Amino acid sequence: MSTPANPFAAPAIPPSTFPTVESFRGRLVAVTPVAVDTVPDNFSQVAGATKTRVTANVTLMDSDQPVPLFKNRAATGNTMAGPEFPKVWFEGSYLVEQLRPYAGTGQMVLGVIDTRTPGTQAVKGNPWGMTAATPEQTAHAVQVLNTRALGAAAAPAPVPSSQPAALSPAAAVPSPAQTPTVPTVPAPGSAPAGVNPFL
Repeated sequence: MSTPANPFAAPAIPPSTFPTVESFRGRLVAVTPVAVDTVPDNFSQVAGATKTRVTANVTLMDSDQPVPLFKNRAATGNTMAGPEFPKVWFEGSYLVEQLRPYAGTGQMVLGVIDTRTPGTQAVKGNPWGMTAATPEQTAHAVQVLNTRALGAAAAPAPVPSSQPAALSPAAAVPSPAQTPTVPTVPAPGSAPAGVNPFL
């Protein structure tokens, strides 16, 4: 009985469904470092080599435009909607050192992600990093943050399914004692001068 020379198929390479540092190139982002971990360096030629990785939550502050997805530094042609991206891994040593002091503090770090020479490939001497936001970018980011918080506060609460489908006219109009008080939310951009939630 004859058998094929190679009856096996190579494992499929699934498309990336997570943003990487390349996804945020040139974007103004607020990065909230969550944790710093030492993990195996699978690309090192040295057996048992490790690298430091920061896990962070990333929020787009320049726009809500989706970010491109990459696999092995090559664009996949797919995008991912934002503006929130939880648990993103950053492994470049320079960027890791920029974010490490804020890991686990809840502090947002505001800046533009790119290589030292913007738009070029990350290599030794040209690492990924964050450039501090300009005062104009910071003011814009604070306004975006306020607007999103205002939108979240104004969102109506869902009605539980156990509620009756319709109320009687008398029940639909609350008495003055039942009228809920609406908390006062400051208008976007009205924060006092010097108030900046970002670093």
